[in-house]
Amino acid sequence: MGQGLTKRIKRKRSLISQQRSIESDTDSNSNISTKIVLQENERTSIYFTYLRGLFNSDFSAPIEDVLILNGKIMETACGSGSWLIDMALRYPNSEFIGLDLNPSPLPTNLPKNTSFIKGNLQSIPYEDEEFDFLKTGELQVDFTEVEYKHAIDEMIRVTKRGGWVEINEPDIYPLRHAPNYAKIVESFYGLLALRGISVMTDKLQYMLYSTNSLQDIQFDCKIINVGPQGGELGNQCAEVYTIYFKDLYGQELADHLGLTYDEYLQTPIFFY
Repeated sequence: MGQGLTKRIKRKRSLISQQRSIESDTDSNSNISTKIVLQENERTSIYFTYLRGLFNSDFSAPIEDVLILNGKIMETACGSGSWLIDMALRYPNSEFIGLDLNPSPLPTNLPKNTSFIKGNLQSIPYEDEEFDFLKTGELQVDFTEVEYKHAIDEMIRVTKRGGWVEINEPDIYPLRHAPNYAKIVESFYGLLALRGISVMTDKLQYMLYSTNSLQDIQFDCKIINVGPQGGELGNQCAEVYTIYFKDLYGQELADHLGLTYDEYLQTPIFFY
């Protein structure tokens, strides 16, 4: 169905989702929120597995030694916490903290070196230079350009001198001819524009250099065929964006395109 591009950015300082919580009541709004949380948790869990396979690692920054000894690690916009929990089990001497605007319901048997807090990247509730490594991603669908720049400043602020920040941002526009899928992506970008949000993948490199607070900025881009032609990773990527465009944003996109939801689902853009 086309190709997708994922960028992994590592930044070293010289120093160096939004989700809805599940309520216990049973009204219709609560049921909708519960469904959204479950769908987003499923999507982020698949996305975590997909990124691991795409980059052949759970992280790109050279922090293995720190993780083995006693690092302090934060994942922001942590969603279901899949990455964080997996890392905490692999590196029991390090401390792992997940930050999310509305943390998801979590397993009862969390690793002892793991904690989750409610917080926003616009004002990370920690002192300066607390973390050895900070990981985040998919911020561009939630933040305006001004907010994104401020989030970068906040991530730099709480990361130690010599520490690392890593950002994963997907570029979902197809590189090959895929007119139906491109139409949906353009409509999605239109929805974001109505909220004052523009996709930041093309601007991110400039934004990082313009901070004047970072050293050794590295970019790693991967291109993948989305769907069966891309093998297992292609299918995982397709599953991620099927949930995204069908379940999470489907009704909004249908309205934006002037279609009923049923008509929208019949559009030959989905990968399954």
